[in-house]
Amino acid sequence: MNIHILLILVVLTGAQLQAQSIERQIIGSTGASFDNGTIALDFTVGETAITTLKGDTFNLTQGFHQSTYTILTIDPDTPTIFSMYPNPTSGLVFIDGEGILETEIYSITGQKVYKTNTTRFDLTHLSSGVYIARILTTTRSITKRIVKE
Repeated sequence: MNIHILLILVVLTGAQLQAQSIERQIIGSTGASFDNGTIALDFTVGETAITTLKGDTFNLTQGFHQSTYTILTIDPDTPTIFSMYPNPTSGLVFIDGEGILETEIYSITGQKVYKTNTTRFDLTHLSSGVYIARILTTTRSITKRIVKE
């Protein structure tokens, strides 16, 4: 008798199942979407909740825009061999390396204070402190800390 009731319950429960789908949508107080053919920008203000659910085959994040993406290849990070000396410096700085196009020096607050396209430059006009050197090469941009005494 119990088997018959259990069988009837399983059949009736299976008949009531419906498939669900999760649409990509965001609910917020305001927001917009812009697309110029090259870049797409979506933003939302006032999202009420942020949560992330992860499984073996999915990653569902509520509260942030999620786009579809495909990883084509991952190139190994090829090291760029160069040296910047002396560091710390009292003024004159040398950079040795291949493919160096220009060097920009930024203050710790992010303000650009010096720019040069030579591999030898003078920082005596700058006050003592910590600066960020951004070295642009033919293949990448490298950021290093430089101390001016």
